[in-house]
Amino acid sequence: MAASFVAPPTHVGYSQFLLFPQSSSSMGMFLALSVPLDSIHHDVSLAYNFEANYALPSNATELTELEAQYGFKRSLEGAAAAGEAKAESSERTTRSLRDLGRADFYAMIVGSMARAGLPGRTCLLRAVCEASEWPMAEGLLGNLLTVLLTPSTSADEDLHPAFHAAERRGRRGADCGVHYKGCPTSLLGLLTEQ
Repeated sequence: MAASFVAPPTHVGYSQFLLFPQSSSSMGMFLALSVPLDSIHHDVSLAYNFEANYALPSNATELTELEAQYGFKRSLEGAAAAGEAKAESSERTTRSLRDLGRADFYAMIVGSMARAGLPGRTCLLRAVCEASEWPMAEGLLGNLLTVLLTPSTSADEDLHPAFHAAERRGRRGADCGVHYKGCPTSLLGLLTEQ
């Protein structure tokens, strides 16, 4: 039995390339959280949409500029270089990446409620109060709401003292609807009713 093998040519006229669209291209991510609400005559759900868009590079120089600016390394030589890169990476992370904190998240919620025609800050304070007052149902939504609406579950931030006061009122069993009567509806009640 005879066999022959043909090996493909290596590095003969082949080049690697990457195409960069000339138009303004972007990549986006979209997350939607939808909660069904009970209604006798209609199917109703409350949905919150989160969207993030990122511009893609239009040429290779944009990538090399990022490499120069942020110090990305393709390879590290020796332990000294590795330690140096780790220190640079740590410094870069603290100066260029900013976590979305609770105050930022609350500001987005207040803005969304204001656009919906609700008194955003008052309704958010009422929701924080009610989250501390009512036991949440077990499950993903209950746990998520508890973490998001309980200021004491995160490290101390530059959060307005009114949010901590609302949490304390709820824990003491205060009537959150009476205390935050400027908010016409219980947002937490809408989400947790069955």
